[in-house]
Order: sequence, then structure tokens, then C-alpha cells
Amino acid sequence: MLVQRTEKHIIDRQSKWYNLLFKKCHIAKNIYNHGNYLVRKEFLENGKWLRYGEVDKLVKSNLEYPDYWELELSSGSQQILRRLEDNWKSFFVTIKDWKNNPSKYKGRPQLPKYLKKDGVTEFSLTKSNCRLKQDGLIHFSKSLCGFTLQPQFIKDSRLVNFNQCRFVPHNQRIIVELIYTIDISEQINECGAIGSIDLGLDNFVTFVDNMFNKPIIINGKGLKSCNNYFNYRINSVKAELDRNGNDIGYSHLLYGLQNKRADKIDCFLHRVSKYIVNHCLSLGITSIVVGHNKYQKQGVRLKNFAQIPYYSFIQKLKYKCQEEGINFILSEESYTSGTSFLDNEPPLKEYYNPKRRVNRGLFRSNDGTLINADVNGAYQIMRKVFQDVEKPLDIGCVLNPVRVNLII
Repeated sequence: MLVQRTEKHIIDRQSKWYNLLFKKCHIAKNIYNHGNYLVRKEFLENGKWLRYGEVDKLVKSNLEYPDYWELELSSGSQQILRRLEDNWKSFFVTIKDWKNNPSKYKGRPQLPKYLKKDGVTEFSLTKSNCRLKQDGLIHFSKSLCGFTLQPQFIKDSRLVNFNQCRFVPHNQRIIVELIYTIDISEQINECGAIGSIDLGLDNFVTFVDNMFNKPIIINGKGLKSCNNYFNYRINSVKAELDRNGNDIGYSHLLYGLQNKRADKIDCFLHRVSKYIVNHCLSLGITSIVVGHNKYQKQGVRLKNFAQIPYYSFIQKLKYKCQEEGINFILSEESYTSGTSFLDNEPPLKEYYNPKRRVNRGLFRSNDGTLINADVNGAYQIMRKVFQDVEKPLDIGCVLNPVRVNLII
């Protein structure tokens, strides 16, 4: 099975290539705004949607604003206008849905907006402007003045081909994303043991299985503490900028702190997902169920919970499972926290009784047995998908979870 993967390289302000790439990202913004101006103007005045082919011709031929040619990367200019086309497609799909279901939205969807005048945006290059050559380096068009990258994916024996490259500006860094294709095995054994995951904050991951090994809780307090520390530092820097009358509202230090926080969290998510996959392989687990509610962060005032990228963790775990032939199942988790696994209750509304939560950490079954609330939730998430899961004869094995601390 052919799947796409992404490898990231970071170009920071200390790199000799930063200014060149930043300038290209600024020109990319000009191309996007130029195309958006033409589409908006035609739509607002005549009710007509200019498609990619027409916009490409108009922007290309308008020499009064020669941004299309200033980028000096033909495939890059085309990919920017194709992204604009995708944004307008999304707008029309959303506006149609809004007319049919207005209650789903807080207001009428707006037309695709212009990017900031002094801002930047990403651009992509196809094989016409970047090639993987026999020396193991990716060589770019001459307009990038000899810029090359040494990818790590060439060491992967499953590599099929290199597809494209994206330059994404973010917080005074240029993130170079290399997209490539690998061939992985399609064999997924769905008849083996089952694992289940409940995601949380202090207990970032609670993992259980239907063989009733001791549950594993991956400690999330380190992640929470790290996030709190960087929030404190960032807020202090912002307050200092306000006191000094900084109208711009940012500084190199502020961007550095935001980048470091994002990198630490991303690294922790990779470590946890890798640990879970290795644990499943060691136990012969062939299916994982992960509980996730789509709109679980809406209206949440708990800042730590809102800032942790749970969906990013789910995506990381999903592709790692895919590569190891583990069946990945994402399930909604309604009524799992207030129904009892030890009493063989299905996670349905008629059995839901949140009063059995003694506190945020303990759940009391109908006969008074106390079980970790997240362990109970994880088993009930499993039962959402596999209804035949029943409690073990010896419940002692599920009452004493093992806490695992991973470095952040």
C-alpha cells in the first residue's frame, strides 16, 4: 500500500538561506492576494467564480504586478493559485451547508480573506523545481541560489519516490516539508488482542487491553508543567512589550519561546505514540481503539486542556500503527466516563450515572469497588466498539495501573 509521509527541516534566522526563503514567502503572499483580488472582484460584481485556469492566465499576464514571475518558480506560483482555488471551493461548500444547517455555525461564512500586507505565506514546489539526485541531495531551481537539502528518507528501504516540497513560514522560521511516498504492508490482523486508549490531561494516555494485563498510565503532568512554564514566560514577555510601548506586539524572544514550546510538545507526542505502538507489538495487540469527541474543546475554559494538540497525537499514533499493521479505530466516547466496566454496563445513556465518580481520579462500581476513573473509561471505550468485552474473573489485575514517565 502506497502512503505519503512528511519529513521536516527547520531553517531559522541564523541560517544563510533564511532571508532568501523569507523573501520568496513574501512574494508568494503577493501572488495569493493578487489572485484573490481578481476572484473576489468578479464574484462580488458579476456573481461569477473565476476558476484556476482563468486566474492563472490573468495573474501571469498582468505585468503591472509581476509577482508571478518574481517568484522565479513556475510550479510554486501555480501551486499558490491552486491553494486559492481550494479555499474558494471550501467557501462554497460551507456556505451551502450553512444555508441548510445555520444552527451549526456562529455566523455566516465569510469570503476568503486577503493575507496581511506585510505578511508571508507558504508555497510548494513540484519536481520541475526540485529533484532528488543520485548524490542523495535534493537540488532546487537556480533561483534559490544553490540551496540543497539532505533528506533522511533516502535511508528508508520502503521509499518509492519523492513527490514535492513545501516552504511554510512560521514564527521567524521556515519549515521545509519534504513529501515522499513509501510502500507499506497492507496486512492487518484484526483477530488478535485489542487495546484501548482514554486521553486526558494529568493522565495523558490510559492504555488497557482485553487480555487484562496491568493498565498503563502515561503521566501527563510533565507536559502540563512544561506548557504552564512557557505560558508564564510568554505572558511575561508580552507584558514587557506592552510596558515598553511595542506596537508590533512581538519580539525575537517571544517567537523563540513559542517555537520551543511547540517543539517540546511535538517531541513528547512522538515519544508517547512510539511507546504505545512498541507496547502493542510486545503484547501481540493488533487493534487499538482511541476515544475522541470531535468538539471536545469547544467552550472549555481549562487553558492547559485547550492547548494540548490531542488530534495531532491521534494522527501520529495512527500512521505509526499503520506502518506496523495495527488496526487503528477512532471512536466517540459518550457515556464512557459514567458507566461501569466492572458491572458489565454498556456505555449507553440509560446506564449513565456520573455520581459514581468519587472524584476526578476514582470511579465506584455498584458493589463499592473502586477503580481508576480513566481505566474504567478506557475499558468502556473498548466496549463501544467491541461489545463482547467482559470484566475478568480476577479484577485485581485491572485495579492497579502502572504509571509511566516519559521525558519531555
